[in-house]
Amino acid sequence: MALYAPPQRSAHDLEDTGGAVMIQSLQERLQQLEERSLFQEAVVRQRSAKLLVAGSVSGFLGFFFALVIGIITEQTSGKVDLNRRPFNSKRGYFPATVSEM
Repeated sequence: MALYAPPQRSAHDLEDTGGAVMIQSLQERLQQLEERSLFQEAVVRQRSAKLLVAGSVSGFLGFFFALVIGIITEQTSGKVDLNRRPFNSKRGYFPATVSEM
């Protein structure tokens, strides 16, 4: 991003044109400010979209890893109770939701 560099004008230019240079430079400055604000808005919009994607991917990965850990736990030690006795049904407990894991 380039820094703003005002156009170089001499005192002679200002004397010849009177107040027209001031009005023109004000219009140029307003145009630059509008362009900068539009650019900044686009940057913020892109950043928010990237953060939304990163958060969504992180959420899905967290859910997937919790599911994998739950399946591994159920397959290795899920068929026995806390006293290490097998369940009567010979089936292990698998939580209905991720929050129960």
